[in-house]
Amino acid sequence: MNQGSPALGSPLAEQDAARFAGALGLSAADLHELLPMQVVSAGLPYLIVPVSRGLDRARIAAGDFEERLASVGAKFVYVFDPGTREGRSWDNAGAVEDVATGSAAGPAAAFLAAHGLAAPDETIVISQGRFLGRPSVIVVTPDRRGDLWVGGPVAPVARGVVDLPVSAFDEEVADVGQQQDDGGQDEQGCHGRAPVACGGPECQPDGGGHGSHGDQAGEESR
Repeated sequence: MNQGSPALGSPLAEQDAARFAGALGLSAADLHELLPMQVVSAGLPYLIVPVSRGLDRARIAAGDFEERLASVGAKFVYVFDPGTREGRSWDNAGAVEDVATGSAAGPAAAFLAAHGLAAPDETIVISQGRFLGRPSVIVVTPDRRGDLWVGGPVAPVARGVVDLPVSAFDEEVADVGQQQDDGGQDEQGCHGRAPVACGGPECQPDGGGHGSHGDQAGEESR
């Protein structure tokens, strides 16, 4: 998937970073010493939270986490260890953890490149899902224009059939089709069509049970 060119926001102030660390169950000592928290977007803005330790303990621990993200222009968070290139992400209530967040992988790769931890043309492999027992890898490849292509191996996990509700229009169409099957030309009018007002000469009987088109009309009505 082409996520386009990334956009990087300004690094968060130290006090804001400390506030987000606490909301993620982390301490200041868990945060990376040299890298800032930063909002990065490749279609969807993520707050990248770089850590040097504590990735296993990270969790969303604040009930107003979504509002906190919005205050810095982010939609979601990605807690990321730049050394191991492994990340974690959740829904903003912290109820569900994602095993592979493609929309965060592009921003994480752009973050690495922006801070000199990856070459601009380097293909970056990001790990995720280990803490759920479902390890995954996401591959981010920049092209010559600077767009980020994100992909990786996948496996089907479910199949299903969707039953759509029948609309009034569908029922009407089905009724007309049934009438055509049951009624023939006598009930359906010209050439097997639904009944219409037809006063033209081509629809007048010619004495043989057909319209004035003769046998051709009869063939079409059968």
